[in-house]
Amino acid sequence: MSSQYPVPKWIEQLHAGKEEAYRILFDEYYQMLCVFAMKYIKDKEVAEDIVQDIILELYSRRLRFNTPVALKSFLFLSVKNRALNFLRRQRAQEHYLSISVEEESFFLNNIMNHGILVPLGMSQAEQTGGSLLFLLETNPGPGLGMLLGLLLYKRKNVKRRQELATAAFTQAIGGIHEVYFPFVLADLGLLLPLIVGGVAGSIWFSVFHCETAGVISPGSVLTILIMAGRSSMLPVLGGILVSTAVSGVGSYLYLCWRGERKEVPQSEIPESEKQEELEKENTEMSGLERELETASEQEEKPMPENIYQNLHKIGFVCNGGMGSSAMGAALFRRALKTAGITGIQVGVYAADLIEEDIDLIVCQKEFYALNPQLHEKVCHVIAGFTDREEYTKLIQCIQDAQNGGTR
Repeated sequence: MSSQYPVPKWIEQLHAGKEEAYRILFDEYYQMLCVFAMKYIKDKEVAEDIVQDIILELYSRRLRFNTPVALKSFLFLSVKNRALNFLRRQRAQEHYLSISVEEESFFLNNIMNHGILVPLGMSQAEQTGGSLLFLLETNPGPGLGMLLGLLLYKRKNVKRRQELATAAFTQAIGGIHEVYFPFVLADLGLLLPLIVGGVAGSIWFSVFHCETAGVISPGSVLTILIMAGRSSMLPVLGGILVSTAVSGVGSYLYLCWRGERKEVPQSEIPESEKQEELEKENTEMSGLERELETASEQEEKPMPENIYQNLHKIGFVCNGGMGSSAMGAALFRRALKTAGITGIQVGVYAADLIEEDIDLIVCQKEFYALNPQLHEKVCHVIAGFTDREEYTKLIQCIQDAQNGGTR
């Protein structure tokens, strides 16, 4: 891979958190990492989210790499691991959607509640006017805490954050406790903080003599407080908050511990394993580069002969957010000004927000190959947004057209 800076200086700037170094990293690796992720995950948006999360994590943690080999190994191994983890979670969720009542008994919620706790609680309520047993299974605190712990751990992943926030709201207000089942099935280690949170809440309920007047359904915070009545409302709420806090802190600490154990320092990886893994990735990426080159050559539409004579609006297109198309547009505006060309508006757009009145789209070769919607538009495909020679060629095409020449 080529770059604007010598590799040692680039790596040094990467560790120092220089934004320019991350723009170069993005330009050189982003598209290939996305293609690599799509070998495992067929969803383009998910693959892009995974790659963006890894680059953002690299930026926020200021990781140090001693060699280009270490950097490349980290990027591709991280994408591979995240993609496989996503597939494991997806399989667990798909499995839950089809599970039967017998499989739900893994969590013992229906058996314990309707088979044991409710009959005993109703008998006790007839004698004393209320029972603590109604609170044990319906307490949303343990599941809510686990979801909040996951939410805190995944706070940098926008899509996962929204999914977990929705699940937490459904758990607490909707009272549908089954929403956290897929997350536990995807990582059974979360069972421990769930159990500890449930025990903490039950101890609180017992110490403060909490009870409700009848069966609670659904098990939402609002329903529980209504059934508790004024005398027990605050103690019951306290028990829910305690179980939420214990489960949430426990889940977050477990996820941090698990993440640290999964990250093996580069220094602890034998050189033979590094070399073998790198050779494997290089072989795979060589094939991916050939696929991208072939796709670009096959899909790129012939440029209309008079397009450069009628240019009024040019759009630089990349993925929304982290793309470097804005830098490319700035370089091209400067090139237009230097060449004395006026009357052409240059803008920056995400692939799904391209305006209809754009005369010419400028995008990178790999991005063009990965976005079929661009194949129906007039595109000028370039190698990279930071390559000034590409803009010199485009300026020359415009000048030739204005002077009566052709492309």
